[in-house]
Amino acid sequence: MINFINENEVMMMKRMLTFIGALLIFLIEAFIKTNQNQTLSTTKKIPTVGILQPLTHPALDEIHQGFVAGLKSESFIDGQTVKLDFQNAQGDQSNLKTMSTKFVDEKVDLMAAIATPAAQACANAAKGQTPVLLAGITDPVGAKLIKTDQHPGGNVTGTSGDAPLDKQLQLLQEVVPQAKKSASFILPVTMVVNIMPRTLLNWLLKPV
Repeated sequence: MINFINENEVMMMKRMLTFIGALLIFLIEAFIKTNQNQTLSTTKKIPTVGILQPLTHPALDEIHQGFVAGLKSESFIDGQTVKLDFQNAQGDQSNLKTMSTKFVDEKVDLMAAIATPAAQACANAAKGQTPVLLAGITDPVGAKLIKTDQHPGGNVTGTSGDAPLDKQLQLLQEVVPQAKKSASFILPVTMVVNIMPRTLLNWLLKPV
């Protein structure tokens, strides 16, 4: 017995085969692309930067934002050409040690420390191995983070936010010569809390 296939059935079969072929090509291309992406992800390692901040504060937040913006201006974009791991200790000193140790355990390529407590925690955790970048540090030498401003030495370097307090006081005296009392507001987690009282005392005891 001979079965005849009409023209409509032939056209339907051709369309079905075309669809199946196109689907197979799509699946094969998707498979190849996935494998290529996996290969790239395993072979191309982007640098990791751990950023440690002791607490939320407008001045410290600006340093963090400026650091990220600076990286971006040099084409280091988070999630693309660099991985940024931001940690905020929320004012808890014990968190600083935990978070800085986490950076070392995860083998970050650089630790960026904002303010003195974070810098000291990172420097202690790094043990001279992982580079530590300082920002917003009042007295890095006094905090025993570096040897001198000119020659930091070791694996720690960065910028100091030390302002000429004696000149500020002199300007205040010139602007308001009749002032008898003044008030100073200090962020307690910074080295300013140690330096400012000493500077104020030296300035007050200075011969007129």
